Amino acid sequence: LRHGLQASMPWVGRRLGDRDHTTILHSVRRMDERLARDDADGEAARAVIAEIARQYPQIAEFLIAR
Repeated sequence: LRHGLQASMPWVGRRLGDRDHTTILHSVRRMDERLARDDADGEAARAVIAEIARQYPQIAEFLIAR
């Protein structure tokens, strides 16, 4: 979401339940690490992205571009 929309971490945090920007930073880093893996964790992360894209087609282009 953050990468696709090129949004600031505070902006994303406010939209995800008023989370602190450091929580968003941690989540972004963890997801990037998982997406880079070629194992079950990586596949699970890609499946989550695909499901979000399916349920929210208006942001799918941003998610798939990752």
